Amino acid sequence: MILKELIREFLIFFHFDLTKNLKYDRQTQLVMKRVITKNSNCVDVGCHKGEILREINKLAPNGHHFAFEPIPEMYNSLKEKFTNNTVYPYALSDKNGKTTFQFVRNAPAYSGIKKRKYEIENPDIQEIEVEMKMLDDVIPAKTKLDFVKIDVEGAEY
Repeated sequence: MILKELIREFLIFFHFDLTKNLKYDRQTQLVMKRVITKNSNCVDVGCHKGEILREINKLAPNGHHFAFEPIPEMYNSLKEKFTNNTVYPYALSDKNGKTTFQFVRNAPAYSGIKKRKYEIENPDIQEIEVEMKMLDDVIPAKTKLDFVKIDVEGAEY
């Protein structure tokens, strides 16, 4: 684990919410600890670097987990790191197809399908095309899901 990840875990553990993202991740982890068992099957939509997926794997080592990340570089990294999970390069939506995606190169966590106000100066946005899928068309119908995390930069609804 790299130093940045260790510092992040330290801040979350001691409730030092220096950013909104740290606060949201800490709150998400509290919910996860309440609802996920060692056999739970989970979904991480907007997996990004895999911080939440890593916690899901710790809490549910016997479950099957699905991750969705449409940014190609991040998807490839997740596929390498999480070989025991199923990782997809899709943006989830209410329809299948292709769409443009705003990849914020200097702040990837702000990336998403919709253009929006970014909380950074001079966002470097590269518009890429991504494939959209409906969750029900990707995960087998008989799969019992116990936890779904969705972090898609304001497009959750």
